[in-house]
Amino acid sequence: MSTRPDRRLAAVMALDVVGYTKLMGHNEEHTHEQVSNALRDLIGPTIVACSGRVVKKTGDGALVEFRSVVEAIRCGIIVQCAMRERNASPQGNQPLEFRVGVSLGDVIIEPDDIYGDGVNLAVRLQGLAPAGGILASQSVADQLRGHPDIDLEDLGERAERHLVRRECGRHSE
Repeated sequence: MSTRPDRRLAAVMALDVVGYTKLMGHNEEHTHEQVSNALRDLIGPTIVACSGRVVKKTGDGALVEFRSVVEAIRCGIIVQCAMRERNASPQGNQPLEFRVGVSLGDVIIEPDDIYGDGVNLAVRLQGLAPAGGILASQSVADQLRGHPDIDLEDLGERAERHLVRRECGRHSE
């Protein structure tokens, strides 16, 4: 008799660097150093502060699990705002932009990975997100409706996806 896998409902975030292959083609070592620094010094601590768990790193990004949709989106907003600030500062950092996808779904839990439609959707959304943006699934948007700190921009019937928008420090219209 096989045992059933461990499952739970989770908010799943997928994030990666926009144009990573091109950046690596220009200067591998510098790009690797800049991405590693951003993930370690900025994104990693933000994920922890938002009660997230890095499931795995992907070289130029990460797959992250959260218990709360609000915390996942807050984390994405904080990361995107911090990356804008980092890119604007003249400290010799290579400008980096991330795409973020967030979904909500029932996932299979393993010690070093998670699986399921929620993961697959987060990865697809991340690939469709604009540079510096967050693209969230309909189920995430449903959970966030009316939340005072988070504005959603409805993208219509186009696969029922929503873009989470927030200008750093103020709500966007």
